[in-house]
Amino acid sequence: MLWGLVHLALHLPGRPNDGLPGVPTVFQLIGLSVLITWFFIQGGKSVVLTSLFHAAQSFFVIVNDGITLSQQVWLMAAVWSAAAVMVVIASRSMQGSARQKLG
Repeated sequence: MLWGLVHLALHLPGRPNDGLPGVPTVFQLIGLSVLITWFFIQGGKSVVLTSLFHAAQSFFVIVNDGITLSQQVWLMAAVWSAAAVMVVIASRSMQGSARQKLG
């Protein structure tokens, strides 16, 4: 929750996301929360791994230089949300197959 509030502050006047829609930011933060939590757990609770992932996602702003900032926010929201859904599905599938082996 605190992480979301810190990032939503980027929408204040004079900040990098000033004037951008807040809805894609919320979806982006939810997707990133799922992914960063997954990296943290799968990486043996490594803060370094999650920090590297955060830095990598911040780099995408540079890579997406050819589109408007508004398009970037929506694109990142779609990508991170889709990736989060895939991680959840894959994790459940792996848990299900592990349970079958135990049973």
